[in-house]
Amino acid sequence: MATLYTSPDDSESTTSVLDIPRGANIASSGASNAVHPSSVSTFALAYASRGVPVLPLHSPNDAGHCSCRRDCGRDTGKHPRTRHGLHDATTDEAVIRRWWETWPSANIGIRTGAVSGIFVIDVDPEGYESLAALAADHGAPGFCPDTWTVRTGRGGAHLYFRHPGSGVRIKTSAGILAPGVDVRGDDGYAILPPSRHANGNLYAWLDGFAPGQVALADPPPWLLALVLAPAPWLARTGTPTFRHEAVIGEGQRNAVLTSLAGSMRRRGFSEVAMIAALQIENEARCQPPLPPEEVEKVARSVARYAPAPPAAGQRRLKVREVRHA
Repeated sequence: MATLYTSPDDSESTTSVLDIPRGANIASSGASNAVHPSSVSTFALAYASRGVPVLPLHSPNDAGHCSCRRDCGRDTGKHPRTRHGLHDATTDEAVIRRWWETWPSANIGIRTGAVSGIFVIDVDPEGYESLAALAADHGAPGFCPDTWTVRTGRGGAHLYFRHPGSGVRIKTSAGILAPGVDVRGDDGYAILPPSRHANGNLYAWLDGFAPGQVALADPPPWLLALVLAPAPWLARTGTPTFRHEAVIGEGQRNAVLTSLAGSMRRRGFSEVAMIAALQIENEARCQPPLPPEEVEKVARSVARYAPAPPAAGQRRLKVREVRHA
């Protein structure tokens, strides 16, 4: 068994297979990773064939310097090459072919948000513990979703989820959800395999968790509530801070009640107790109130998760097997 996080210096190789019509095999093997430019364009076209809008990003050279020839620091190989940036993202095959003929080694970006139907939880290597604690606080200890999952070049993870759709906005943010945990939502983008990190490592799909191998998952209710309403209900520490006097309007009622239910569940509230409390909040604060059966549905959904364990030291992000070649 290996953890979701494995050191970029591992000598063993991690093989990821993108099981799509025009897919390609990609092997990563530590800091000396390399990928043929034709493979990058094949992946970009394959993503587009699935309806995923992509864009070309700058890329690092063998010395770790950005192709834009500026000192980009942590943004090396991560910012768009095109004039309008993420707004140029497309599924148009002719445009994509032209981009990668012009920049054969360009990294691949995916535009996130309602336009692609996707949002991404971006976990830095330092963010695993804080994500585990956040999940446990919301009644989901051992959170490790079965969804598209990328191992980043630095050893972090990108967890892909289905966006709720037009009319709902998920704000792109850095470190607001929890320390070391970013959200790539509307007006954002994420980096797709087999893009190259400045340290030489490749972004790679976890074996068994690539498009075509596992379905893109809906976010759990507690997570959706947090990414939909990071303020004023979420503090910088990632701890919910509810303003009980605030009116909850249409478009926010489900998100706020789900987040309140998550807070109650982590403290051991039963489904019956959550329903009672949520019905009171619904009548007092929601304008207009949700139907009682909708409130019950929220409580039942959150009640599927176990209460938080008593000892904070027991909180750990559930590990997942990574197969080595």
